[in-house]
Amino acid sequence: MKGGATLKTRYTSRTGFKVCYKEKNSKTWIRHWLAKTYAQAVDMLNYYQRYPQHSREDNHLLKNPKWKI
Repeated sequence: MKGGATLKTRYTSRTGFKVCYKEKNSKTWIRHWLAKTYAQAVDMLNYYQRYPQHSREDNHLLKNPKWKI
């Protein structure tokens, strides 16, 4: 980065970070998107949770989703 600015992240992996969700009464976690850094994953998740969330597979409204990175 120019100007001596550094991006502080806790951990970066080769493949990135998976942001997953599971709906109420479901046992499986579904990957929603990938982010290159942990900071990006947290920012994307915080932004996405502000609005009603929809499934990427069939666009139905998610019922009480639980999220994890």
